[in-house]
Amino acid sequence: VQNRYISARHPTLIGPVAGFDIVLERRDMDAEKVREIVRNYISERPRNTAEIAAWLNRHDDGTGGSDVAAILESDGSFVRIGTVRTSGMTGNSPPLSEWATEKWVQHHERAKPGKK
Repeated sequence: VQNRYISARHPTLIGPVAGFDIVLERRDMDAEKVREIVRNYISERPRNTAEIAAWLNRHDDGTGGSDVAAILESDGSFVRIGTVRTSGMTGNSPPLSEWATEKWVQHHERAKPGKK
């Protein structure tokens, strides 16, 4: 059972589960709230996942506990523009993704070189 469906191949909705719909709606609303907050935060300049998560934690407005990377990946208005290693990262720790809004990317995109 995946997301209240029997299978991904044959999406047949399973009957209602008491209270489950309310939890899903609240989680979706929280994710949408986080998306809007983050969209405003990174509209100025790109930020990495750790910066976004730390900023969200400082502005504790009920959005805590969200998986920031999953929320950003699931929204088409956020673009992963690269990865960055922060100072102090040692060993085989993976680099952090750097995110920007689609609007920021379009505004700062380099012109493609023409054929001469």
